[in-house]
Amino acid sequence: MARAFYTCSIVLFTLTAVSVSAQNCLFYPVVAQTLTEQQVDLRNLLYTDLAAQAHPHGNSQYQPAQQACITQGAQNATKSADDPLGTVNRERWEDATQSWRPDELTEFIYDEMDRLDEANKSRWSVGNQIWLPVSKNKYLYNGATREIVTSAWNGTTFINTQREITSRDTVANSTTVRSEDWVANAWQVTSVTTSIDEDDLLQEAQTTLFQFGSPVATTRLSASYDELNRNTRWLFEDFNENTSQWDTTGQQITIYTDSSATLLAQAYLGINQWETVFTLTSQFNDRGLVEILTREFFQPFPSINRTVFAYEAGHNNPISIINQFLDLVNVWTNDEGDFITHDADGDILVRLNQLYNQVPGSAGTWLNIKRDTFTYEPTTTATETATPMEFAVDIFPNPANTPITINLSTTEPASVEIAVFDILGRQVAALREAAPLTGAMHLNWDTSAHPAGLYFVRLRFKDRVHSYPVTLLP
Repeated sequence: MARAFYTCSIVLFTLTAVSVSAQNCLFYPVVAQTLTEQQVDLRNLLYTDLAAQAHPHGNSQYQPAQQACITQGAQNATKSADDPLGTVNRERWEDATQSWRPDELTEFIYDEMDRLDEANKSRWSVGNQIWLPVSKNKYLYNGATREIVTSAWNGTTFINTQREITSRDTVANSTTVRSEDWVANAWQVTSVTTSIDEDDLLQEAQTTLFQFGSPVATTRLSASYDELNRNTRWLFEDFNENTSQWDTTGQQITIYTDSSATLLAQAYLGINQWETVFTLTSQFNDRGLVEILTREFFQPFPSINRTVFAYEAGHNNPISIINQFLDLVNVWTNDEGDFITHDADGDILVRLNQLYNQVPGSAGTWLNIKRDTFTYEPTTTATETATPMEFAVDIFPNPANTPITINLSTTEPASVEIAVFDILGRQVAALREAAPLTGAMHLNWDTSAHPAGLYFVRLRFKDRVHSYPVTLLP
């Protein structure tokens, strides 16, 4: 069986806005957009993940530019979303039963301005045959500041684990990201990154790392661009506390041709001497999309591999992304790949991950590994105007093994319909038929007739639909 280079996981909880344009090339790193203008498009991140799966050195200091390099073909393939992502249902292939089994489920909930409000993740318990909560992200917005609070399920309740606060200064063209861990019932800073951009091009970023609340190291990334606003160099430096000077640690140089771009990642040895750690070469098709991405590593062990992209005819949507390696006779051999289907709007419907099984003396076959199915939620129409919250919902207890109470209040008359659906999308309870409502309402859902697992309370308010996950315990 072919050797796998990576583990592919959906980028569900890393919701930094990505700004990459064709002219800025594939080595342009992540730059936070103005949060007041941000419309979170999770499909950008999904496409990013489709390409980033081939990234074998995610913790390297060279990650920002290399990651952006790998995602260029995917980024160019994205479009402005009409509907935000609703759920991602991951299944695993069982060889013993030759069938798919549930694995992970993530649901995204949006506020009245179509901004991401919560991301809730559950995992299937094979032994208990039920969905169990794993973690959730809560998104808070305050002008040009966004806060993401991550919490984990400890078997009884959700407890805080991490927090990320991103703020944008539009006057100084700077973005600050502060990361914190929940320690001893208090938030403790772990890192602070401040980046400065000009005309949407990142110029400099400084990151300070903290330990036990005290700064321990500071690094700096500086960028250079050519006349086409393409990045030509990233310079990496560490701040030396003893000399109060910046010490060079590495660089990335990018060389362009009409149909390719090559990145050289180099470590600084001192006295103007550089050692190449790896190279990354992207070959583009006539639409500026990456067709082949080749990685060659020199340290610590020489190796070479590549990723091959294929797209829908006449469209920018990737339909396959396949990792390959050189075998013993220098022939490119399939390793692992993703095969993607889209709807008419270009939204991902299914992403199938497979491993290539090469049997000596015969043709290889693709073996199922995992499968992601995507659903989408309708957003505010173009004629609607975002207004303050018009309704509030409270569902408790959740998780529960007793009857569940649903409290709903509205600030203006509106048609309200409430029903409950199971994980397969089947309606299992109709709690309220569509009818006008003003003020407050209380509903009880008798869960005794329903097996343990994950359900969704679906509320239709006016012409919009909101889903709320509910976990029933044994």
